[in-house]
Amino acid sequence: MTLVGNQISFAPSEFGASPIAQTKIFEVAEIKFVWTPDMQKLTFRKGQTIYRIGDRSTSVYFLVSGQVGLFAPTDLSNPYLHIDEHEVFGENSLFEEQLRSAKAVCLNDCEVLEIAKSDVMPMLENTDPLIKVLVKTLIARQNDTEKTLACQRRPVAA
Repeated sequence: MTLVGNQISFAPSEFGASPIAQTKIFEVAEIKFVWTPDMQKLTFRKGQTIYRIGDRSTSVYFLVSGQVGLFAPTDLSNPYLHIDEHEVFGENSLFEEQLRSAKAVCLNDCEVLEIAKSDVMPMLENTDPLIKVLVKTLIARQNDTEKTLACQRRPVAA
């Protein structure tokens, strides 16, 4: 086993020819991620956009450090939601194919883990059925709430 920064790499000799060979673990705030080839650790500067309204949703994000603001199409000057360190964002379209409904902008310098939906979905599919229903329900409710908030924020004609 080799430790480089906060990644652990297992040599094939430690596990024989098993699938765990060459597995990397990424640990942040006592949360351990199994590192996959599609997972990326990204760095953004204050003011940089992570994704835009209308982008295809192919990833979920874990904020390692910094703060991200989510902006509604009706108000691109004030974030309707602040994402803090060790929180997940971009999960709204995990279960349904839909385009991004918000713009994610770094409010200060950020380090982010980008996790492909193709990596997240097998984890959800293989979890306890109650947890899967819980996650699906929470995401659906969050989507409904965000749509309601977006409608309320529309500017009123003078």
